[in-house]
Amino acid sequence: MRQGSDRLSAGSVDVYLDENNELSKTIAEGNVVMTEPGRRGTADWLQYTASDDTAVLRGNPATVTDSESGSSSAAQMTFNRRDNKVAAEGKPRPSANGRTRSVYKIKP
Repeated sequence: MRQGSDRLSAGSVDVYLDENNELSKTIAEGNVVMTEPGRRGTADWLQYTASDDTAVLRGNPATVTDSESGSSSAAQMTFNRRDNKVAAEGKPRPSANGRTRSVYKIKP
C-alpha cells in the first residue's frame, strides 16, 4: 500500500473507508513493514487511524527506527505522526514480555 512517499507492506491489509470514500483506518497483519522518509516500523500487527494520524504496532517485539533519533522496541508501540512521538507499552497481551528497549542517537 502506498501514499506519497509512505509505504505499508504486510501479509494482509484491510482498508476501511468513511462515508465520503476517504481512508478511515487500516489494519495490517503478518510481517508488517511501515516506511516513510527517515523512519521504519516493523510489527506483527498494525492499526492506523486517519482521524488522529496514529499507528499502533504490536509485535514480538514491535520496532520503530528513526534515522535521526534512534530506535525503540516493545510489545506495543503507538506512533503519533501528527506530534512526531512514539510511546512504548510493555505488556498489552498476556503472552508478551514486558520489556521496552530504546537506543538513542546523540547529535554532535
